[in-house]
Amino acid sequence: MSVSFKVKSKATLVQELKDFTKHKWKRSLKDFEHIAGSLNWALNVCPLLRPGLEAIYEKIRGKTNSKGLLWINRSIVKELLWATFHLEHSDGVYFFKSVSWNLNLLPSDVVQVFCDASGTGLGFWYPALNLSFQSPLPSHSPVEDIFFYESLCVSSGIHDAVTRV
Repeated sequence: MSVSFKVKSKATLVQELKDFTKHKWKRSLKDFEHIAGSLNWALNVCPLLRPGLEAIYEKIRGKTNSKGLLWINRSIVKELLWATFHLEHSDGVYFFKSVSWNLNLLPSDVVQVFCDASGTGLGFWYPALNLSFQSPLPSHSPVEDIFFYESLCVSSGIHDAVTRV
Protein backbone atom coordinates (compact mmCIF):
# COMPACT_ATOMS: atom_id res chain seq x y z
CA MET A 1 0.00 0.00 0.00
CA SER A 2 1.27 3.48 -0.78
CA VAL A 3 0.18 7.09 -0.72
CA SER A 4 0.86 9.23 -3.77
CA PHE A 5 -0.43 12.30 -5.59
CA LYS A 6 -3.12 12.21 -8.20
CA VAL A 7 -1.42 12.86 -11.54
CA LYS A 8 -3.25 16.18 -12.02
CA SER A 9 -2.50 17.42 -8.46
CA LYS A 10 1.16 16.56 -8.80
CA ALA A 11 1.41 18.27 -12.21
CA THR A 12 -0.32 21.37 -10.84
CA LEU A 13 2.07 21.62 -7.89
CA VAL A 14 5.13 21.03 -10.09
CA GLN A 15 4.00 23.79 -12.46
CA GLU A 16 3.26 26.13 -9.55
CA LEU A 17 6.78 25.61 -8.16
CA LYS A 18 8.37 26.16 -11.58
CA ASP A 19 6.32 29.31 -12.18
CA PHE A 20 7.29 30.73 -8.80
CA THR A 21 10.99 30.42 -9.66
CA LYS A 22 10.68 31.72 -13.26
CA HIS A 23 8.49 34.80 -13.15
CA LYS A 24 9.27 38.03 -11.34
CA TRP A 25 12.15 38.37 -8.94
CA LYS A 26 9.98 39.93 -6.26
CA ARG A 27 6.87 38.32 -4.83
CA SER A 28 4.49 39.29 -2.06
CA LEU A 29 4.70 37.69 1.36
CA LYS A 30 1.29 36.19 0.58
CA ASP A 31 2.76 34.49 -2.53
CA PHE A 32 5.67 33.14 -0.47
CA GLU A 33 3.27 31.81 2.17
CA HIS A 34 1.12 30.20 -0.53
CA ILE A 35 4.03 28.37 -2.17
CA ALA A 36 5.39 27.33 1.24
CA GLY A 37 1.94 26.03 2.20
CA SER A 38 1.62 24.09 -1.05
CA LEU A 39 5.02 22.47 -0.62
CA ASN A 40 4.32 21.84 3.07
CA TRP A 41 1.11 20.04 2.04
CA ALA A 42 3.21 17.87 -0.30
CA LEU A 43 5.26 16.69 2.71
CA ASN A 44 2.35 14.39 3.60
CA VAL A 45 3.15 12.35 0.50
CA CYS A 46 6.85 13.20 0.01
CA PRO A 47 8.30 13.89 3.48
CA LEU A 48 11.87 14.02 2.17
CA LEU A 49 11.09 17.29 0.39
CA ARG A 50 11.39 19.15 3.70
CA PRO A 51 14.82 20.66 2.87
CA GLY A 52 13.14 22.46 -0.04
CA LEU A 53 11.38 24.73 2.45
CA GLU A 54 14.38 25.95 4.46
CA ALA A 55 15.19 29.08 2.42
CA ILE A 56 11.55 30.12 2.07
CA TYR A 57 10.90 29.79 5.79
CA GLU A 58 14.07 31.75 6.50
CA LYS A 59 12.94 34.50 4.09
CA ILE A 60 9.43 34.92 5.55
CA ARG A 61 10.39 34.55 9.22
CA GLY A 62 9.20 37.58 11.17
CA LYS A 63 7.46 39.25 8.20
CA THR A 64 3.86 40.39 8.67
CA ASN A 65 2.92 42.68 5.74
CA SER A 66 1.16 40.27 3.38
CA LYS A 67 1.43 42.72 0.47
CA GLY A 68 5.08 43.52 1.13
CA LEU A 69 7.43 42.44 -1.65
CA LEU A 70 10.32 40.05 -1.00
CA TRP A 71 13.18 39.15 -3.31
CA ILE A 72 13.40 35.60 -4.59
CA ASN A 73 17.06 34.79 -3.95
CA ARG A 74 19.25 32.04 -5.44
CA SER A 75 18.83 29.80 -2.40
CA ILE A 76 15.06 29.82 -2.78
CA VAL A 77 15.26 29.10 -6.52
CA LYS A 78 17.78 26.30 -5.97
CA GLU A 79 15.75 24.64 -3.20
CA LEU A 80 12.44 24.91 -5.08
CA LEU A 81 13.94 23.47 -8.26
CA TRP A 82 15.49 20.66 -6.18
CA ALA A 83 12.09 19.95 -4.59
CA THR A 84 10.41 20.12 -8.00
CA PHE A 85 12.82 17.59 -9.48
CA HIS A 86 12.32 15.15 -6.61
CA LEU A 87 8.57 15.67 -6.59
CA GLU A 88 8.41 14.87 -10.31
CA HIS A 89 10.35 11.64 -9.75
CA SER A 90 8.64 10.58 -6.52
CA ASP A 91 6.19 7.73 -6.42
CA GLY A 92 4.96 8.53 -2.91
CA VAL A 93 5.29 6.85 0.46
CA TYR A 94 5.01 3.10 0.88
CA PHE A 95 3.18 1.44 3.77
CA PHE A 96 3.25 -2.28 4.51
CA LYS A 97 5.45 -2.96 1.48
CA SER A 98 9.16 -2.67 1.91
CA VAL A 99 11.43 -1.77 -0.95
CA SER A 100 15.00 -2.62 -0.07
CA TRP A 101 18.39 -3.07 -1.64
CA ASN A 102 20.21 -6.35 -1.52
CA LEU A 103 23.45 -5.15 0.04
CA ASN A 104 25.10 -8.49 -0.71
CA LEU A 105 25.01 -7.64 -4.42
CA LEU A 106 27.10 -4.48 -4.06
CA PRO A 107 30.46 -4.42 -5.87
CA SER A 108 33.48 -5.06 -3.66
CA ASP A 109 34.76 -1.48 -4.05
CA VAL A 110 31.60 0.01 -2.49
CA VAL A 111 31.95 1.10 1.13
CA GLN A 112 28.87 0.80 3.34
CA VAL A 113 28.51 3.53 5.94
CA PHE A 114 25.41 3.86 8.11
CA CYS A 115 24.85 7.38 9.46
CA ASP A 116 22.43 8.87 11.95
CA ALA A 117 21.93 12.02 13.99
CA SER A 118 19.77 12.68 17.01
CA GLY A 119 19.05 15.58 19.32
CA THR A 120 22.21 14.79 21.27
CA GLY A 121 24.82 13.53 18.82
CA LEU A 122 25.98 12.12 15.49
CA GLY A 123 27.37 8.76 14.54
CA PHE A 124 28.40 6.60 11.63
CA TRP A 125 29.33 2.92 11.36
CA TYR A 126 31.20 0.70 8.92
CA PRO A 127 29.70 -2.78 9.33
CA ALA A 128 32.40 -4.49 7.24
CA LEU A 129 35.14 -2.96 9.39
CA ASN A 130 33.24 -3.28 12.67
CA LEU A 131 34.22 0.36 13.21
CA SER A 132 32.08 3.24 14.41
CA PHE A 133 32.43 6.88 15.37
CA GLN A 134 30.26 9.17 17.43
CA SER A 135 30.29 12.81 18.45
CA PRO A 136 28.14 15.19 20.45
CA LEU A 137 26.37 17.87 18.44
CA PRO A 138 28.56 20.86 17.59
CA SER A 139 28.27 23.64 20.14
CA HIS A 140 28.22 26.42 17.54
CA SER A 141 26.30 25.26 14.48
CA PRO A 142 24.84 27.66 11.89
CA VAL A 143 21.34 26.27 12.45
CA GLU A 144 19.64 24.23 15.14
CA ASP A 145 17.90 21.78 12.84
CA ILE A 146 17.91 17.96 12.70
CA PHE A 147 18.21 18.10 8.90
CA PHE A 148 21.44 20.07 9.25
CA TYR A 149 22.78 17.50 11.73
CA GLU A 150 21.72 14.59 9.49
CA SER A 151 23.52 16.24 6.56
CA LEU A 152 26.59 16.92 8.70
CA CYS A 153 26.64 13.28 9.78
CA VAL A 154 26.37 11.97 6.20
CA SER A 155 29.04 14.43 5.05
CA SER A 156 31.33 13.32 7.86
CA GLY A 157 30.77 9.67 6.96
CA ILE A 158 31.56 10.35 3.31
CA HIS A 159 34.64 12.38 4.21
CA ASP A 160 35.92 9.62 6.46
CA ALA A 161 35.15 6.92 3.87
CA VAL A 162 37.10 8.80 1.20
CA THR A 163 40.16 8.86 3.45
CA ARG A 164 39.97 5.08 3.82
CA VAL A 165 39.80 4.24 0.09
